[in-house]
Formats: sequence, structure tokens, C-alpha cells
Amino acid sequence: TEIGIGVDDYIHALRTDAWLKFGWYIPEYTFAGGEPDPNRGDISPYVYGAAFSGLAHLVNVALGNESMGEVMFTGDAYAVKHLTVAAFGLAAVACVGVAVWTLTRNALAAVWSSAALLAIPVWSGYAMFSIKDIPVAAGFTFVTLALLLALTRAGERPWPPSRRTVGVAALIAVGVLFCVGVRPVMWVPLLGALAAYGVLAFGVTRSRSGAGRSLAAPGVGFAIGLAGVMALHPRTAPDPLEWLVSTVSEVSEAGREGVYTLTAGQLLSEFPPAWYLPA
Repeated sequence: TEIGIGVDDYIHALRTDAWLKFGWYIPEYTFAGGEPDPNRGDISPYVYGAAFSGLAHLVNVALGNESMGEVMFTGDAYAVKHLTVAAFGLAAVACVGVAVWTLTRNALAAVWSSAALLAIPVWSGYAMFSIKDIPVAAGFTFVTLALLLALTRAGERPWPPSRRTVGVAALIAVGVLFCVGVRPVMWVPLLGALAAYGVLAFGVTRSRSGAGRSLAAPGVGFAIGLAGVMALHPRTAPDPLEWLVSTVSEVSEAGREGVYTLTAGQLLSEFPPAWYLPA
């Protein structure tokens, strides 16, 4: 039975079921001999990841809607997934408020920023159901806030770590886990954000050693989050370097020759440019 707001609910439930049974986060009907069918160009194990679906499954297990390792295609199970998405949406809203307060020290500006995000229909609407978009955006927001908090203490000695240093590393680890763990290609912009932070940290500390110290906590958090993603996908990422390359090469092929893109194939030409990364 197909229950849910859209096709993503059902397809990702099938993906989760196959991931729990076989370790591949693609629907079982795309297998050939127990492995992803190499002749299918419409489904790739490198485009989506199981981080959010795994968390939602654990929540469903805790609430009695599913058994460990077994996905249920029921209204209650889908509802819990949507509520879990909503929790990510609200967490991102809170992070926006904290980020603005950190920058301005103005509580009114912080509240207004959070309210403005909630007032955007695309955000508040998608936060009710979009299992493959909102966790990614929320994860990126977590990382952005963590880097901002780290920049306010740029140059601080990384050892012994302060509570803020530990918090920065933990927030980045969680952000990377759910951002890259849902859309693996997102390691590229996240790495870019980390590099930009390093440049800003150098500007604040005016020394390479200070910038290096400032990168310690974010770097550890990034590495932990990325390791967590790979641990969730042992079949997909046995070779970390190959996995990183494949997440980019496979996703960049999405939308070629009439294959639907993340915009449902309606807002792009049939042959998008080579640099197009639908993430």
C-alpha cells in the first residue's frame, strides 16, 4: 500500500527496507543478483543516504510502530517520519535565531529572523514532510552556526577543550551526519564552508598557527560526521576516496538525457550543464 504525501515517502521507505536488509540504500526492485543493477541509470546508491531514514526508523521502533530492522508501510509510521522532519525544521529555525543573536547581540533581530524563516511557505511547508530536503538544510544550518560560534573564539587553544569547543565539534558532526548522510554530495559545499572558515579565522587571528588551532574543533567534527556517514553505508563506501568521487560523478549525471532532476525535470533543460549538482 502506498501511503504518504508524495512518491518520496514510499520510495524512501523501500530504500530503508533494502538498506536494513542488504546494506544498499536503493529499492530492492532495482537489484540484480543481490547488487545494484549497473544497467539502470535511474537509480544510484550514491545519490541518497540513510541517515535520516535510520533515525526515523529508530523513532518508530521506540514508539512501537515498527520492529527493529523491519519497515512498516503504515500511516502511523509515515506520520512519525513527518514529525521527525518537523523537528529538524524547528531545530534549524532555532539555529538561525542563535546565529543572528551571536552576530548582533540583539534578541529582537534573532526572534525576527527565526519568525521570518517560519513565515516562508517553502520552509514551513516542506518541514512537514520533505524527508530528503529539510534534514539536509538543517544539517547545513547546524554546521554554519557551529562555524560562527567557533569564529568568535578563533585562536583559542584547542586543548584542554572548552565546552564551546566540544559543542562546536559535536554540532558539526551532527550537521555533517545528516547533511551528507542524506545527500552524500553535500560533502563538497560543506568542505568549502570549512575552507572559508579557515580563511576567516586567519583574518581574525592574523597567524597561521592561530587559524590552525581554530580549525581543530571544526575539523574533528567534520571527520567524525563523515566517518559516521560511511559507517552507515558500508556497502556503498568500502573505499572512502572512491565513495567521495562517486557521490559527485553519479549525482552530476542526474537529469541527463531526460532523467528527472530534483526539480522534477520541469525547471531545467533536458540537458543541464556539466557543473549541475542537484543537491
